[in-house]
Amino acid sequence: MKKMKAGIFAMVAVTALCGTACKSQRPDKLTMIPGVRTIVQNPATAIPAGPGIPTTPPPGGTVPNLGGTTGTPNPLPGGPGVTGTNRDPMNADFPSNFENNTPDRQAFLAQMVHFDYDSAIIPPGDLPKIEIVARHLTQQTKHLMVLEGHCDERGTEQYNLSLGERRAQAIRDQLVKYGISSDRVRTLSFGEEIPLIEGNSESARAKNRRGEFVLMLPKQ
Repeated sequence: MKKMKAGIFAMVAVTALCGTACKSQRPDKLTMIPGVRTIVQNPATAIPAGPGIPTTPPPGGTVPNLGGTTGTPNPLPGGPGVTGTNRDPMNADFPSNFENNTPDRQAFLAQMVHFDYDSAIIPPGDLPKIEIVARHLTQQTKHLMVLEGHCDERGTEQYNLSLGERRAQAIRDQLVKYGISSDRVRTLSFGEEIPLIEGNSESARAKNRRGEFVLMLPKQ
């Protein structure tokens, strides 16, 4: 009986020592239990890649245009070599009698009107230039006139288109005051798109703020 009790006490002591030792040690790896799936917390999530920009069109389709293009003025024939979209916000319907005429940009090149910065007021010193043009149109009743308004590069594109139109309209109004019928004169704004002088010096800007006369001659 004593031997049995001693054996029981020995088993209890061994169990207590084993429990203490097991609590002080941490497993260095997960124990794989058959039939149970191991779950790992906070896995590294892979970010799916987005669709790439296609370089070739799908069957029966087209590649989308992801970039934009900016148009530039299409001036009258014989003008500066600028091509693109016609920038004529005030006279979208250009009369056919103007289109059928031949433009002459050199006839009144010396009568070019220049404007102050951000202004559509004709300087008093340039009024005699407009009078010369009016005198010619009075004598040549079949001749027509296109007035181009231009700006320097300062300001937004849309603002300069508006300012160029106001400059051309101011010259047109002056021609009407000199007795020229308004239906013989058309205005066209190019804003900042066709500088007369390249550069951003004050001298270049002063020359670019201008109104040009384009004489329209009847075709022979």
